[in-house]
Amino acid sequence: MPAQAGVLGALAGLLAAAADLAARGAWLRMKICKNPTCYSGFFDRTRNTSGLYCGTACGSQAAQRAYRNRIKDASCAQAS
Repeated sequence: MPAQAGVLGALAGLLAAAADLAARGAWLRMKICKNPTCYSGFFDRTRNTSGLYCGTACGSQAAQRAYRNRIKDASCAQAS
């Protein structure tokens, strides 16, 4: 816990958490969500560190977006 409150305390807590992750070798598990509307940071808890999204909601949005783009591309290709 940081000794100070406010912005300095929050910054100290953040730096302490980063140092702890680096010391434990878990820094590579810190990732940024690949959903273009999110970009939140998250800790990848998957066994093989293959996580791309911060949660199932972002993963579902990205899958739905990819599906709609495939359907749109297929209909454009048929129309040509």
